[in-house]
Amino acid sequence: MRKIGFIINPISGGKSKINIAEEIQKQFLEPNFHIQIFYTKYKGHARELSQKLIEEQFDSIVAVGGDGTINECVSTIAGSAAKLGIIPRGSGNGLARHLKIPANLKKSIDLIKQDTHILMDYFSIDNHISANVSGFGFDAQVAHSFQNSTKRGFFNYARITLLEFMKYKSKVFKININGSEIIVDAFLISFANSSQFGNNALIAPFANVTDGLLDVVIIKPFPVIYTPMVALRLMTGTLSHSKYYECFKTEHLKISNSSQLMHVDGEALNCNQEVEINIFKQNLKLLIP
Repeated sequence: MRKIGFIINPISGGKSKINIAEEIQKQFLEPNFHIQIFYTKYKGHARELSQKLIEEQFDSIVAVGGDGTINECVSTIAGSAAKLGIIPRGSGNGLARHLKIPANLKKSIDLIKQDTHILMDYFSIDNHISANVSGFGFDAQVAHSFQNSTKRGFFNYARITLLEFMKYKSKVFKININGSEIIVDAFLISFANSSQFGNNALIAPFANVTDGLLDVVIIKPFPVIYTPMVALRLMTGTLSHSKYYECFKTEHLKISNSSQLMHVDGEALNCNQEVEINIFKQNLKLLIP
């Protein structure tokens, strides 16, 4: 019998999840499944629930939420025998979109039932775990403002992005990679395990969650007049064609960040002036289509 635990974030994505537990239960009436459903009640609760399910030897743990909920589950599940499942219910659903996990509840449950998985990479930023995209600069500032907003959802995120863009100034970063040091003036620097922030905004079109490498993306400052073109390239997966775009792949690097603000899978966090970033290769079992 397969034991599957569902961890639902009731506030992710700004969408109601009142009936989702009942809908999940209807899809698991077969006697070969034992399921338990939990709702998170506070920040960090998904980590605690995941740990409980691992100790009780659940085969799969399903994050029902966005990239932040997934991040909490991954932080506990990574390296264990449990498989991670995803039912996308966030504002952006970056990792789920990259993996082509359907937002439709029945379809996403069907793939959980199929029990097909890959061994996925994840990475660390100092003592924080990231499964999708993290970084410094503009997107960290947007994450900080969105996190402090009382509203969720795509439209509020877009509104905050526009407001922050109007006042944001690029910052200088020092990057140490393989013993070499470079100094860059950057609009943002992203560390991408998957290809996108969410909502199909493709920051690292060639990223691969199983290649053992992290895509480090640098967006250089660009004139305001070029904003529509940069945005169009971001949404069409052609950002790498821009002269303001630079990307390299690595397993390890250190970076100094004068603002001491970063985001980890969309969650804004304060950080040390210098942080160390490492990839963990194929150490997470992830259920996929």
